[in-house]
Amino acid sequence: MSPLATGPAPGLNSGLASGPQGPAALRPLLTTVLDALRTGAAARRGPLPTGGPETVAARIRTALGDPMPEHGDPDALRTLVHAFAAGAADPDRLVDEVRLA
Repeated sequence: MSPLATGPAPGLNSGLASGPQGPAALRPLLTTVLDALRTGAAARRGPLPTGGPETVAARIRTALGDPMPEHGDPDALRTLVHAFAAGAADPDRLVDEVRLA
């Protein structure tokens, strides 16, 4: 298939969002992402992740695992989004804590 051709590559199913089943196909992914954002933020336990940048980087590397595995992990999306949320700073909570100090 030409790189400029439209539509899915041979052997792939139709596009998730572009097909008539789009919203129904995306709903479980959206739920997974929102849940992982919530649990990741809760795991952070404050406005900044504990351990500093090196610790956060190590957690992300662990969550990523093998970036090109032979067989995919059905929990990969949840695992990565959780790790990114846990390792991200929350500026709103940081500002609130500075105001309280």
